[in-house]
Amino acid sequence: MTQRIESRETRTDASVETELGVFPVTPKWKTIDLTSYSDASLQYDAQTRSVMTSGRGQKKGTQTDMTATFGYNIDNTGDNVLAQIASFLFNVPKERATRSILEGSPKVSLVTNAVVSVTATTIVMTSAPTFAAGDLVILSDGVNDRALQVVSGVAANTITVAPAEVGGAALIPQVPMRGDTRVIKVGLRIATPTKLTGAVDRVTLELGAAAITSLGMVKGEWLFVGGDSVGKRFANTEPFYARVSAISATTLTLDATTRPVPLVAEDAASLDVYVGSYVRDGANTLSFTHSRYLGKDAANKHMREYYTGSIASEMALNMEAKSFVTCDFTYTCLGGDMVTMDDAAHNAVYGNTVPARDGDPISTVTDVYRQRLVVPKLGVVNPAAIHAFVKTLTVNVNNNLTLDDAQGVLGAIGASAGDFTATGSMQVYLVSSKIREAIRCNCTAALDIICARKNAGYVLDIPALTLSNGSINVEKGQSVTIDLEQSAFESARGYTVSYTSFHYIPNVAMPKGSTGCDC
Repeated sequence: MTQRIESRETRTDASVETELGVFPVTPKWKTIDLTSYSDASLQYDAQTRSVMTSGRGQKKGTQTDMTATFGYNIDNTGDNVLAQIASFLFNVPKERATRSILEGSPKVSLVTNAVVSVTATTIVMTSAPTFAAGDLVILSDGVNDRALQVVSGVAANTITVAPAEVGGAALIPQVPMRGDTRVIKVGLRIATPTKLTGAVDRVTLELGAAAITSLGMVKGEWLFVGGDSVGKRFANTEPFYARVSAISATTLTLDATTRPVPLVAEDAASLDVYVGSYVRDGANTLSFTHSRYLGKDAANKHMREYYTGSIASEMALNMEAKSFVTCDFTYTCLGGDMVTMDDAAHNAVYGNTVPARDGDPISTVTDVYRQRLVVPKLGVVNPAAIHAFVKTLTVNVNNNLTLDDAQGVLGAIGASAGDFTATGSMQVYLVSSKIREAIRCNCTAALDIICARKNAGYVLDIPALTLSNGSINVEKGQSVTIDLEQSAFESARGYTVSYTSFHYIPNVAMPKGSTGCDC
């Protein structure tokens, strides 16, 4: 007989809902590699009757409400939080893959194109692939994720690939394949001459019409320019991250880069450009069903706790010194229940659950490429940062949800979203008066964070915010620091927060002292 259940026997699986509170007939469950639960609870409220009688005792009442919240903490390993962050930004990510991370949602326009078979040089899919010769791709299957491939040909449902000169390796077929195996376009090898120019007020990349169409960039999206091979980058400008501000038929204009400007105007006979999955705040509500496995009961039946209609409520991205980059996700749920199932019923629903992927957590010591807080200047691409080193940094997102109650429903029928707010806090080392000046003048500031590890990474971009607090901390035997609070608002680009998840970037995109990895 079961006397107790240990936490190691539990796990949480999630499925994207087809509509609010409804998950697919055949749900695609994925296990979440969470580290702890912050607030995961189904709570039933009840009231007793208070009757005027000669006695002082109350009478039996009944249930009057149920509230459900599901929250957890997770280490950011690069792309393991993209689906969740997209849900908090109320938007569907722009993906360049054969299948979406949000499979099951009707809001996803990408055609589900599963991988059928793999050889060392070919990938066969269920329908015609949306790739072309020159695309840089990876086979995301948990084994070949960092083996960069160059597409050499497309025929029917098959693409032919060859390992890239640096970072490439022959594909290793997996039998059986993971249920979430995807082919992801991570970049483009442009085999025609390209031109880079960079004045103080702008940087332009002339790539040609075919490359612009193939990349399919949107304003505000980040990319990485240049590859590991000497012949696949500009000769006099080290490869760099950049944000797109304007797009023409043949040219990308960049308004933020990780290279100083002006740049030397130069041509490249061949150029590698890397792109990721991109999402920015919007108004498309995404919801999940969370299912927490709680082991077996005394009757040998599987116990499951459901949280349905899980709408993204509050999120925090945490960066503490000498630690991992972590995320706190809290969902407000419309309802929930606890069920028991025998083996047959349980296997029918969860038999194809995709396990969590292994991945190294991003470290705030070795994997931070840049944390840049600036006051943007008109006509200046890269204004100087107003700080030096960061001690702690947190970015908070709140969708300000209010549950909609109705008679005849235990739980809620929906949730109304208030203003999208993005706030945060930083503690930085004091090196000048520029931060105090920015606070006092109510300047519009901007923050971007770039992290990378083992040839993958992300950019979190907040292009418009104001600063407050400004308390200076002076303690004996300690360096002087200053505390900052940030309040973001919608920028001229039409968004408040964006997140770009790079599924593959070259070694030259890694932070100083860190390189890509072949292990």
